[in-house]
Amino acid sequence: DQARMIMVRDARWKYIHSEGMRPMLFDLENDPDELHDLGAAPGVELDAVRARMEKALYKWARRYISRITLTPEQIEQMTGKEPPGVVIGVWDEADYAATFGKPWRLEP
Repeated sequence: DQARMIMVRDARWKYIHSEGMRPMLFDLENDPDELHDLGAAPGVELDAVRARMEKALYKWARRYISRITLTPEQIEQMTGKEPPGVVIGVWDEADYAATFGKPWRLEP
């Protein structure tokens, strides 16, 4: 729960915020695989994009409907212990099995 990332995107840009870290920014038009992080890249145009995306993210985050009223334990009971998507902090399949008590598998 200390590594929470939130993201906002438009047709071209994807902006990711993680508390205590610099933002990540990806140009989805020119880098659809998100291999080149522009979060710290210099340039007036990129500064403007980052500012616009940050403003949009914070506007969304302050909306009433985005508030979570469940405890982490309640969310875990609803979703299971296996985190969706990227598994942070797991080295390999054996480490995954030791951490989550079941073998790693790709979703069909």
